[in-house]
Amino acid sequence: MDSPTSSSQVTGDLDSPEFIRALRAGEPSAMERFLNCYQDRLFNAVLRIVANHDDAADITQEALMQMLQHIDQFSGRSSLYTWVFRITTNQALSHCRKGKLRRTISLTQGDTDDNTTTMMPEPCAGPDSDPAGQAEIKMDHQRVMTAMAGLPVDFRTLLVLRDVEECGYDQIAKITDLPVGTVKSRLFRARQALRSLLEESLKSPAITGMGMVINATPKAGEK
Repeated sequence: MDSPTSSSQVTGDLDSPEFIRALRAGEPSAMERFLNCYQDRLFNAVLRIVANHDDAADITQEALMQMLQHIDQFSGRSSLYTWVFRITTNQALSHCRKGKLRRTISLTQGDTDDNTTTMMPEPCAGPDSDPAGQAEIKMDHQRVMTAMAGLPVDFRTLLVLRDVEECGYDQIAKITDLPVGTVKSRLFRARQALRSLLEESLKSPAITGMGMVINATPKAGEK
């Protein structure tokens, strides 16, 4: 007979009491589902923050192990996503502030080795893509990623949460443990700083690439 937390019965969403109980009980299917949901997503977010493949892999692995070992500390007062990203971004920020980062990754194609990679995959050409247009998108992509890497880590983190993860201001406040007003004002300054870095090489304040937009123009309420 299946146990109460068997894989055949853990069918709720990741915030459901059933799934959290299964995760706390160490149910293999729940742990596998948790890792499948968050591992790649966390790695991609951390990579954009720390700009080093090996550091991002280490931070992600450490955060996931910490979460699974201490899942009993998840109170349910926030969503599991918020809890997961709070732990992970805190580890990434701590890593950066302690100066533990390895060499920053190359942001240009053709300058990588076994220990480095680009911050984001290069844009993929569609079946009807225009080669000249794709080349321009690729160049814009490299420029905006270079500009992102030049921002303070706190600014990068907020932009990743807001524009890549598409978190609301309230959720970012919970993840970063900052007041909503502070989140908005720092995002405003982050976009101004990004815009300043892009002004000399880009004509457009918003660059689209890989299905995401990093917008250098402050949004309504971010001031």
